[in-house]
Amino acid sequence: MICSAHGKVHISSYLAGFQLGCAVTFELSNLVDSLLVDLDRFRQIREGVWQSEAASIQGQQMAGGKQTLSRKTLNFGLAIEVQQPAKLLVLGDLSLHGFVQANFGHSPGYTALVQGLEAYDGITLANLECALTMSENLNLEKITLHAEPQLLHELPRIDLFSLANNHISDAWEAGVRDTVNALSQHGKAFFGYGSDILEARKPVQIEKNDIRLGFLGYSCLSTNGDNYATPVRPGVCPVAAECFQTDIPRLKKTVDHVIVVLHWGEEHVHYPTPDQIAMAHRAIDLGASAIIGMHPHVIQGIERYRNGFICYSLGNFIFSDVECDLTREGNRVRFFQRLLRANKESIGVEFVIDKDRISLDTIKAYRLDRHFLPAEVPLSRLHTNLSKLNTRLAVYVKQNSDYLAKINGPQLTKRFSDGKYNNHYLLTPIHGYPASLRARIFLGRLLSNTKRAFKGTFSGTGRN
Repeated sequence: MICSAHGKVHISSYLAGFQLGCAVTFELSNLVDSLLVDLDRFRQIREGVWQSEAASIQGQQMAGGKQTLSRKTLNFGLAIEVQQPAKLLVLGDLSLHGFVQANFGHSPGYTALVQGLEAYDGITLANLECALTMSENLNLEKITLHAEPQLLHELPRIDLFSLANNHISDAWEAGVRDTVNALSQHGKAFFGYGSDILEARKPVQIEKNDIRLGFLGYSCLSTNGDNYATPVRPGVCPVAAECFQTDIPRLKKTVDHVIVVLHWGEEHVHYPTPDQIAMAHRAIDLGASAIIGMHPHVIQGIERYRNGFICYSLGNFIFSDVECDLTREGNRVRFFQRLLRANKESIGVEFVIDKDRISLDTIKAYRLDRHFLPAEVPLSRLHTNLSKLNTRLAVYVKQNSDYLAKINGPQLTKRFSDGKYNNHYLLTPIHGYPASLRARIFLGRLLSNTKRAFKGTFSGTGRN
């Protein structure tokens, strides 16, 4: 911005000493020429063309991650202050289940990615999709994801984690405590889980380059985590219209931008459901700048809605095949689920954030290698066609805007699956289910409804 002591452009310094009736000749054209020259210099600086006369503008690293720029006083007394934007890189689902320390030393692509993130000058965020604990007391009624806390040492630099998901409580409350302690010892910030519903809804705020960002996390009932907080029970906050209505505007009063991380959606499906779209739009209308979706384990589309961005699912950033013990129909079985090609791809979205606007600057593409560790690849090399997903999403939203505006909150129903009644989306994804997934869903329902007991290995349709 161009400012003086009062934040405006003044030319009174040129007129100092001038009084009415003075015999001094003042050539207005020279003043205008000088003003235009200096304004042109300002534009060059703002566009990043640092000329020699602007070389004295230097970044100074301040405590707490703030960065300010010195001011350059131009010829006629103007002061220019260049505000550096904040940068935010959001990565996908991250789980360390099945990993051991030896996994991390044999992947050149991952090593390069770690080095790149260490040098990154913005904030990094991911969804922590497992419990970090040595406890063997697990919730065998569901698929469990857990890992040794010391594996945090092997991760790339991630500053902030969302814990609002269906696996953070897989080792019960003791596992959550171990996870929180591990993150705290490593200096990681986190949000989305609390000792009761009020604490679960509590945001985390981070300031970068004098720009204040606030983060909220929610997990949809459809993920069936069985760990939803109440006024007297710890857990995560569910995706609910009434929570959005209160939390987002309240946080917006204290920060420049609100980022909402949602654990939601149908697994292994590349498109959101209509109620997901409606909820994301509602969050933007209430003041959020960006909506980040997790949980489907595949990439979904990105939508620009009004002045905000909606990334419906980023995919698996770090994730391996799932193998764990389960209780099914009263019997203990061994569950195994192998990652498909689409489960091994993810995107990272980088936002550039000013005080009053947010822009999606870069989309990074990642693919898991044979060690299940990500390496950055060109976006064109992904099997998932992000451009196609975005186009279909945009067409659907345009054609169904009136219908979407009438949906208020997640539309869920109870169905018997995995040996019990679970929450499922009532509305199907906007382009239906892929044929392979339809077959898996049909088989899963058939097995559950007949209540057949399986022993040994159960390769299945379980929900992650």
